Amino acid sequence: ISACLVGSEMCIRDRDNTTYEEKDPVPTIRSFLFDECKNRWYDKSLSVIVDKVGTAGINFEHSWGDGVAVLRFFNEVYKDTTNNPFVHPTTSSNVNGVEKTVKLLEFDFDSRAENDISTAIQSHQEIVNSIDMNFLKYEKINKAECKKFKVSPDAFMQLSFQLGYHKQNQKFVASYESCSTSAFRHGRTETMRPCTNETKEFCESIARQDRPSDKKMRELLDQCSAKHNQLTKEAAMGQGFDRHLFALKTAAERIRIIDTFDLFKDPAYTRINQNIISTVIFR
Repeated sequence: ISACLVGSEMCIRDRDNTTYEEKDPVPTIRSFLFDECKNRWYDKSLSVIVDKVGTAGINFEHSWGDGVAVLRFFNEVYKDTTNNPFVHPTTSSNVNGVEKTVKLLEFDFDSRAENDISTAIQSHQEIVNSIDMNFLKYEKINKAECKKFKVSPDAFMQLSFQLGYHKQNQKFVASYESCSTSAFRHGRTETMRPCTNETKEFCESIARQDRPSDKKMRELLDQCSAKHNQLTKEAAMGQGFDRHLFALKTAAERIRIIDTFDLFKDPAYTRINQNIISTVIFR
């Protein structure tokens, strides 16, 4: 592994055997997400990982910021470096007498540190081995197609998650979708709850043997989309309830009066905070 520090960030040159394959990107995704942890700095605010053939990925520590901002930043970097590259494969590493700035980092450890590292690697690998990952690429339904039929792409995707889970498990569960509150100074996120009465009715209707007509199903789909857009706008403008209740709960815990609030003992509050389906916003 070779690495270079860039401010507080870390750029990593990955020397494993993983190379990106369009037909099966899962190995590359797993490598960029967690790898074997022997060549990752997970405490850094973000890491840029480059495999041996030049495929780049991002791994970032989530507490300091949100994925939307990081994705926007790297989309801009990708666009600029693609359209206005200032480095070419033929570029010399020593230009006009300026030495290259990428330096190999080598570490010396004592036996205690080595034992701690071995224990951490084993623990990490046990978690990694428990993670399943798969993908389906279906290009006939996309953002443009949804907008052509005047349906919110995000609402359509979230409804598909609800429908898929219902078809597999015949029930509905607490679902989470992050919604940016960047309209506010220091805003981070609010929870948007995509499991609604409207999505419930749609899923139950499509699963019936005497399924309603296509016209009726389209009406139900439109209702899901409208409700989803309403909840998204409310959450984005600080009108959600999750963060408010969490703040109250945290404040009550700090001053040790949490036991006086029946709300936080309610099974419904516990259930809704055990999210079975956790997603990000699709735009």
